[in-house]
Amino acid sequence: MTLTFANLDAATRSWMLDEFERDVAADVLYISPRLNTYGRTHWPFLLRAALAYGVPAVLARDLAALAVFNDFETAPGIGENLNPQQRVPDDANVRLAEIEFNRFYARAVCRRALQTGAQAVVEVYVARKGMAPGWNARDLVGTTIPAAELLATLRRGITLGAALGLGDPSALSVSLPSAAAS
Repeated sequence: MTLTFANLDAATRSWMLDEFERDVAADVLYISPRLNTYGRTHWPFLLRAALAYGVPAVLARDLAALAVFNDFETAPGIGENLNPQQRVPDDANVRLAEIEFNRFYARAVCRRALQTGAQAVVEVYVARKGMAPGWNARDLVGTTIPAAELLATLRRGITLGAALGLGDPSALSVSLPSAAAS
């Protein structure tokens, strides 16, 4: 099941690219520790192309085809001295593509909303059609969030799921108010 983006059009893509270039210029573009050396080199180009012309599914496909991930990673919560390794999940390409595309999309939607005025908000909606949001996400659907606040959080490298108070990546995204219903 893929994500749908209620406001993914030329204007949003322009803001997505602007946010991407902002991160590159500030040298804060997120580079997953799961990426191998080849992947770390090519990730910015793959992500930029997806933001300009693609969707997360195509980015995920490209990541898989180019074999950009390490085979193993240090298990979370384990100190470096113990260093037990675990396999990088098979869906690492899908997770990285969806999380980062959605984060740049949400940043762009916030920027568009801010053009309407200082009291601008964005609305939370279910972006993964056919998937009911988890119990902790249900109450968020249809709510609005101040665009400036969410944009500032997302610019710090926080994922949209985490910004919404959800631990894992979720089926949620944001849109300009009422756009999710259309």
